[in-house]
Amino acid sequence: MAMVVTAITRPVRSYFFPFVLTHKPVTLTLTLTLTTEAEHEAAVQEFQTLATDEAANYAQLLVLRDAIHAFEEANGHIPGPPTTVAGRRQVEIFKRQLSKRAFGTRQNTKKLRP
Repeated sequence: MAMVVTAITRPVRSYFFPFVLTHKPVTLTLTLTLTTEAEHEAAVQEFQTLATDEAANYAQLLVLRDAIHAFEEANGHIPGPPTTVAGRRQVEIFKRQLSKRAFGTRQNTKKLRP
């Protein structure tokens, strides 16, 4: 699978200087649809290859990211919640840490109340 995203410009006459042509970029919306597992694997490989130089391949990475995400959601590739006791415990600990950061601990809120 080969995908090329390039910046395209078109000549536009300046409003203030009609004799001067300037080049404005044209916005392109590209979509990529993956239908098979082979296309998915090729897209993941290409994504990993392009990710080595993220700044130069940013537009291509966005298109591939969206296509891979849509394919994985449609075909059930999203992992479910943990089924082991240790996994569920780790999730619960993480949720508690997030709530403590967001709202502060109960001890701190009691000290602040008059």
